Amino acid sequence: MTQSRSTWQRHERRIAAKLGTQRAGAGQPGADVVTEDWSIEAKSWAHLPARVVAALVQAERSATGSQVAAAVLHEVGARHEKDLVIMRWADFDRLLLGDGRRDRHVAAQVAAAVDDDQDRAAMLTGRG
Repeated sequence: MTQSRSTWQRHERRIAAKLGTQRAGAGQPGADVVTEDWSIEAKSWAHLPARVVAALVQAERSATGSQVAAAVLHEVGARHEKDLVIMRWADFDRLLLGDGRRDRHVAAQVAAAVDDDQDRAAMLTGRG
C-alpha cells in the first residue's frame, strides 16, 4: 500500500513546526527539516522495522522511574560512533528540544562545579 503524499508532508511539517522552522519541501536538496542545530530526515512508513521496535520496547520494559528508554543499534564490524540511537519522540522532545535545553544548562553548571572541585582538590594535594 502506497502512502499518500499528504501523509509524509504532514509528518515533515509537524517536525519542522516543533523545531520552529518550515520543511524544505519535496525536491529540494538536503534534509527535510533544517535548523542551525539540526539536519533531519523525517520518514513516515506504514510499518517500522520490527527488530528496531522490539529493541526499544525491551528498553522500555526495563526502564524504571524517570529513566529514558533508548536502543543503541550497532552494525557488527562498524565503528561505534556510527551506531544509531532510537528513542521515542516524546523523550527526544523533552530532552533535546523542550525542557532539555534547561537540563543541558544545569548539566553544564554541574560539570563546571565538578571541574572546580577537582582543581581545588589537586591544589590541596599539591598536584595542581
